[in-house]
Parts: sequence; C-alpha cells; structure tokens
Amino acid sequence: MKEERDAAVEGYQQQVKYAGELMTKLVSAQQELDMYKASSEVFYERLKKACEDREKLIDALQTIRTDTECPYTSAFAKRKLKEIGVTVEWQKSANDMRTTR
Repeated sequence: MKEERDAAVEGYQQQVKYAGELMTKLVSAQQELDMYKASSEVFYERLKKACEDREKLIDALQTIRTDTECPYTSAFAKRKLKEIGVTVEWQKSANDMRTTR
C-alpha cells in the first residue's frame, strides 16, 4: 500500500515537473512571438513610410515631366520614371495620360 502511494506521489510529481517545463516553454514562446510581432510592426511602418515616400517622388517626377519647358529636365524625369517601372501611356482620343505603377 505504501509503495503504491509512493509511486502515485512520484508520478504526480513528475507530471507537475513536466507541466512546469511546458509552461516555461509556453511563456518563452509567447515572449518570442511578442518580440517578432513588435519587430514586424516596426518593419511594416517603415515599409508603409517608404511606399508613401515613393508615391510622393513619383508624383513629383510626373509633375516635372509634364510641367517643365526644359526638354532635358523632362527627359531626365521620364528616364527616372522608366527606371523605377512607371510607364505613361497616352490615350489618343483625349490626349490624356494614364500612369501605371
């Protein structure tokens, strides 16, 4: 009887120890997840800012390309827009531009 009780107590202690180890791993994993989440949020904000800056630069180059009287400046803006993958298509009917990015 005492042996059965001791075995049961030992089994219980092992289960408690194992549960504690699992809890430690869980807490560690949660902390790591929180760290990655915070890091990804910072990265997302930086990416969002870079995209906004890119759009502003494209708009500025579009303005330079269309509003300048200097052919060299206009050609420079066209080249830069082409380098970053922005194309301008002219619609014959209305002489209107359509930009694809």
